[in-house]
Amino acid sequence: MVMVMMPWCDLAWWSQFAAFCYTALRHGSSKGSRMGGKTLAGLSILVVDDDVPSRKLHALVLTLAGASVRGAATAEEAVAMVAVSVPDLIVLDLHLPQRSGHDLLVQLKNDGATQHIVVIAVTSTSGPDTEQRLLDAGCAAYMRKPIDTETFAATVANHRRGK
Repeated sequence: MVMVMMPWCDLAWWSQFAAFCYTALRHGSSKGSRMGGKTLAGLSILVVDDDVPSRKLHALVLTLAGASVRGAATAEEAVAMVAVSVPDLIVLDLHLPQRSGHDLLVQLKNDGATQHIVVIAVTSTSGPDTEQRLLDAGCAAYMRKPIDTETFAATVANHRRGK
């Protein structure tokens, strides 16, 4: 018999996912009261994260809150997707392969066609100037991983623009 060990981050993700599912089933879903009455219906969101479990968890929480969600694993993939259909909001990880999320943020904010997109950084990166550097570059908010599945959609809803 071959034993496959799960990395610690995958175990943490599954634990968080199980807790989220339990809460959603117990309370109906993450819509309504779990979000303080705010929903993400009609909102188009692009989740950019190379970590598949994180991207899926973010997408699940946002979809249950009513958003239309697409996912990208790299900055290049995100740029291509934005060129086809501009989202209302981007949830962006900073650590991406080949090109950083910060570089993508700067590119989006320096382009007249995309500078209006609300960008929320969701990352495990921390440091004294990380948050300020992101805010200075045009990020609407900075959230630490792992996300709190109870408040994630409400936090996103608080930063959406014009919806």
